[in-house]
Amino acid sequence: MPTNFLDTAGTGGFIQTVFNLMTTELNALASGSAATSSVGGTSGVFTQSSWSNAIWGSAYFLAGGAFTPTAGGYLAGWFLLSPDNGSTFETLISTPSTTVLALGRSPDFIVPTYEGGAAWANTNFRVQQGRYCKLPWESHKIVVQNLSGAALPATGNTLRGTGMAVQY
Repeated sequence: MPTNFLDTAGTGGFIQTVFNLMTTELNALASGSAATSSVGGTSGVFTQSSWSNAIWGSAYFLAGGAFTPTAGGYLAGWFLLSPDNGSTFETLISTPSTTVLALGRSPDFIVPTYEGGAAWANTNFRVQQGRYCKLPWESHKIVVQNLSGAALPATGNTLRGTGMAVQY
């Protein structure tokens, strides 16, 4: 008999309550600059258990105030992997910019920010493109590069995430 692949009951369809991945690290982040998690998780390090052992996850950005992204603007996000349980991590590019990505590989998730020239207001939020991403099994930090074309608000920005409740 074939196995049913279902979204199982959880917290609003998630396997856990939504939690903060990054907060103050994103405040006033200039366009082109990148920030690495240091507050959420354990000193910025997340593990499988942080995500309730979920295979798939979702992330979203919540603005702390007003800002106006430019055409094609987005936030690029990576899971900065650690092959040794959180002692060493992938090496970041030393000087990311609006034309140089923070890591030499494609982002693990992208949060679109451009809305046809419209300004964002406090508490506006956008979910990552594609609705979900594969979560790492390795310990990891989160890296976000602001490619929105505008500095992020000075305070109150949050990148949040959660694991999806998938039943096999």
